[in-house]
Amino acid sequence: MIGHHSYDNIAENIDKVLNEFNIQNKTTLVVTDNASNFVKAFRVFSIENETEADHTIEVSDDMDTVESDIDPTNIEIIELTNVLESPSLEKSLDFSLPPHQRCVAHTLNLIAVNDIREAEKDVTYRLMSKRVFGKCQKLFNKQNHQSTLCADQIKKYLGRYLITPNATRWNSFYDAIKCVVNHIEKIEIICIELQLPIISKPREVTFLTEYCKVMKPIAQALDILQGDKHVSLGFLLPTISIINKSLNEMKDLSYCRPLVNALKKGTNKR
Repeated sequence: MIGHHSYDNIAENIDKVLNEFNIQNKTTLVVTDNASNFVKAFRVFSIENETEADHTIEVSDDMDTVESDIDPTNIEIIELTNVLESPSLEKSLDFSLPPHQRCVAHTLNLIAVNDIREAEKDVTYRLMSKRVFGKCQKLFNKQNHQSTLCADQIKKYLGRYLITPNATRWNSFYDAIKCVVNHIEKIEIICIELQLPIISKPREVTFLTEYCKVMKPIAQALDILQGDKHVSLGFLLPTISIINKSLNEMKDLSYCRPLVNALKKGTNKR
């Protein structure tokens, strides 16, 4: 794609592709990630949104009813002069995009990365998570960035290298923490050997164990919905239902109850 990845350029390019392959009238849905430029492109140019807007106006003349459909956290204020001068107003007359669906895997990633920050409003959880994850990160850094000798020491004790987080995929953070928990006895020896802070028992180890227990349904759901084979839209609702059921059944948590509440709130919101 040449030029700025602005919402109107994105919309125009999608329309060109649909027309080039003569599938404009055959396409029932377009799936993208949650990036704001994609979302706005379909909000402005989608046929579905135009229809929904018309329907909302026709349903009732009562302003309270109409406003109840508006998400107050997602209102965009635009200068009137900018609207009048915007070239996209002319483009909106030239074409319309098919209905839009946000990628569920990306949405689950956002819940796992962004929405769980709600849990940090609980002081106990925030202090514990920062301390324990900080210790884990120092261990990951030792293996990946600081010394090949350190990496060799880790492999010597574990028989393998640690899984370390990848910034683009949240699953990797869960997998990394799970790897630490699965080898916690040897991790203590490695920390002593590498002169790193020890993940102390029982509190910090309990916290990591609970974190893996709480985040496991999200990780499993992502593995299913990101699959290349045997995946269809029919997988979506059962998978989301299982996430909700698993979170509702979480009991006997000493440290990660705020994390459960944050995940439930994020899932309901999105």
